[in-house]
Amino acid sequence: MAKDISDKTSRRKLLSKIGVGTAGLAGLPALSTASDEERERATSADSSRRLLDELNNPRILRASRKEVEMGEDLTLTSTIVHTVVGDLIYVDIGDEHKGIQFHLQSRGSRAASNHSIPTRYEGVPEGGKGILLIDAANTMDEVGYLRDVSTEETARLESVVGVDATRIMFNSTVGRHGGYEVHTSVEGRAGHHGDAGPTPIDSDGEAYLVPTDERGDLLEADVEHVAEPDAVRAQGECRTWVNACLSSIVTCSGCLMACASVGVGALPMALACIACNMGCHAALPTTCGLAVQNC
Repeated sequence: MAKDISDKTSRRKLLSKIGVGTAGLAGLPALSTASDEERERATSADSSRRLLDELNNPRILRASRKEVEMGEDLTLTSTIVHTVVGDLIYVDIGDEHKGIQFHLQSRGSRAASNHSIPTRYEGVPEGGKGILLIDAANTMDEVGYLRDVSTEETARLESVVGVDATRIMFNSTVGRHGGYEVHTSVEGRAGHHGDAGPTPIDSDGEAYLVPTDERGDLLEADVEHVAEPDAVRAQGECRTWVNACLSSIVTCSGCLMACASVGVGALPMALACIACNMGCHAALPTTCGLAVQNC
């Protein structure tokens, strides 16, 4: 039986969903080849080096660049470094913020490469994605890791929680040894976890956190229930624009995790969600740009 989290302080600590995503896939800005200087800047940042080190420094294939203007005062620039196991995403979000993460492919998607990565990152199912997250200042004690789940994991978790899930993901920051987020279905809205196309994020809904022990077994007695509307922690004008952005969020494949997660430690979810969508070539709505400027 899931237990409610009644303490508001704990809820605020868990729920950091100030998500900034996409409003559609029309009119996408074209990718161009990144310069040597842009590639070096993206790969030499301390946080980028840490992510690459986590994956045993995969061979780099090439680098791409994309720029999106969010009005007169805000430009987002993304450098996407393509490697044999996935893509390093390095995003300048205006003059003050950066977003850095790594989009990891499943073993089957990188079959042509014999590069070995740590066992803890080998759980990405076929057709899914894993995302390694870290703050740009490289202050997080551990790299955050989100990944899609297999059909078997989905069936087990739905049985444990007792709900039909809209989305399930593994989250390394749940509990002491990692665990799962089980998001509940909202009629007429978000698609299932395996959908490949654009998927709307609903700011109304519920989620359950299911921790695991050091062996990866589910700790059923410790399942926690959280209400997602509590996730918006911003105030004043910032809250207004965040809510407007949330109401129109649509994610491309894989970024649903970065935009919907309720517990990614200290990483600001607005930056995580923006960086993810800039990496998957999605456009950003004006309201999301205003959220960045006012938060």
